[in-house]
Amino acid sequence: PLFEFIEFDIQLTADGKKAVIHQNNIFRIPKKFAKISTMNYSEVQETFEFYVPTYEEVIDIVKEKPLQIDIKSSKNLTNDQELIDFLVSDLEEAGVEDYIISSTSEDIVKYTEETYPHVETGRVFWVTQNSIFPTGNAVAKFYNSTAADYVFIHGHNLRNYDLLMENKPEDVKIAFWYFTDEIYLMS
Repeated sequence: PLFEFIEFDIQLTADGKKAVIHQNNIFRIPKKFAKISTMNYSEVQETFEFYVPTYEEVIDIVKEKPLQIDIKSSKNLTNDQELIDFLVSDLEEAGVEDYIISSTSEDIVKYTEETYPHVETGRVFWVTQNSIFPTGNAVAKFYNSTAADYVFIHGHNLRNYDLLMENKPEDVKIAFWYFTDEIYLMS
């Protein structure tokens, strides 16, 4: 197939809606400085110049495909945990079996791993110590910094490919992602 999975980001609005949108703030849009987590869903719709779907709308379209659902942390662990609980329950009820719950937040990864050990998890990284100082020690610390089953790191880390692959724990899968929406899964 042309893809391994479909990836989308989800986060809670102030009124508890599950919005599917990448940005957790609007700093990328000129003169708009609000966070998704501080706005009601209707305010999100008014703020953006495009339609922001809910999780329920998206899952109905993609539930037959393998999924990577990236949780943008609300910075409130209780809310994040409730979102994870909802997702696992909803996905299982819908019969979705092939999915990964990922996040930049290790707290989200750990909670998912501990509470739902049958669920595959992913940790998303941008720049890490091994990105700047590519040594065996830095790479080992990098892998030890997460309990995730998948490690998603930005493609600029490809220059460290040999070190990353040599030090990769056997039970961890690594994927390189780009802003072009491409993700390359390494075995």
